Amino acid sequence: MAGNKSDLILKQQVDDKVAMNFANENDIIFGTTSAAKNKSSVDTLIDKLIIKYLEKRDPSLAPTEKKDEGNIKLESNSNTEVKKDNCSFLEFTKNLFKSKKKEEPKKVEKKEEKKLWNFMSKPNDKNATEKIKICIVGDINVGKTKLCKLLFNEKYIEDEQNEKKENKKYNKTLCYNDEKYFDAEIIDFAGGEGNVNLIKNSDIIICLYVLNNENSFNELLNYWYPFIKKNNGNKNTIVGIAENKNDLKNENGVQFEVDVEKSNDDIKMALNIDNDIIFQKISCKTNLNINVFFQKILTKYIEINKK
Repeated sequence: MAGNKSDLILKQQVDDKVAMNFANENDIIFGTTSAAKNKSSVDTLIDKLIIKYLEKRDPSLAPTEKKDEGNIKLESNSNTEVKKDNCSFLEFTKNLFKSKKKEEPKKVEKKEEKKLWNFMSKPNDKNATEKIKICIVGDINVGKTKLCKLLFNEKYIEDEQNEKKENKKYNKTLCYNDEKYFDAEIIDFAGGEGNVNLIKNSDIIICLYVLNNENSFNELLNYWYPFIKKNNGNKNTIVGIAENKNDLKNENGVQFEVDVEKSNDDIKMALNIDNDIIFQKISCKTNLNINVFFQKILTKYIEINKK
């Protein structure tokens, strides 16, 4: 038992004698230390503990009635810093748990797929021989504009009224796998009601909802997907659904989970569709799985249009 911060004598609230009496009554080794100020006081306490430990293992090392000291001596050399540290608590515990640390499995970091696509601000690029239309839809405050920033390298302006009121259009050149170039038109829906002319004949439609707001998922089921199905005339349209805000954690620091989390099969069943849709859990805040999600969408688009 150690009474730490013994250098703060003027602020002491527990008398050393009280602590010492408690230690004696319970056969506890007691000492006062000042770990931050005086290393020698720490070493003295640890010396006592180690000697007591060795004496219990081998009673012959304990002092007899005629002897004032036992047969155990812990060497210390003040001129050699390395030897002095060998008697320290830090070194003692390091050696004690060395074997256990070796047994701990190494953490394997999950690496995202290599990015095979890039959006460039060249809408009239001569290499872009094909056109592609991309729409991003979803209820308000699900992260559509933030997703645009991550996908299309667009400047993101927060807290502006018109950001939520107006649909935004971007014209880019999309380069896929350094060989396929598209003249890309991207529409970021502002939320609320969809625009038939904007959704019509889209090649890729990305739907967003957030895991901590069930209303946003219900909007996807009851409004956005039926709207897309009714008004989009392109039978080869690729639909991607993303559950945003997977960075959220509860008050205990545990990953946030609610009932509206869906798997790919759950989504398909809820929307009553037969064709495959691409589903991904993402976080626009931490950039989680954004590359993976869009890579799946583009790869599928290329495959379908090769047929």
